[in-house]
Amino acid sequence: MSNEELKEKLIDKVRLTSDTFLLREAILLLDPENENVEIYKLNKNEREAIINGIKDIDEGRFLTSEQSNKEIREWLNV
Repeated sequence: MSNEELKEKLIDKVRLTSDTFLLREAILLLDPENENVEIYKLNKNEREAIINGIKDIDEGRFLTSEQSNKEIREWLNV
């Protein structure tokens, strides 16, 4: 698909949507220097969860994707 075709397809999708959230996200994606960007601030629980997750990784308490997929298949009896 050519650049012009992609632009037309995107314009058509934008014209057809009534999803305000999607439109706002598209603006942010297409204009990352937009001054109206709202920075998400983590709350205390979210920060603690991230810190604990990093600590778990540092201490070797994690599964690889392959390991977790294997456990999921076993759990689902697949």
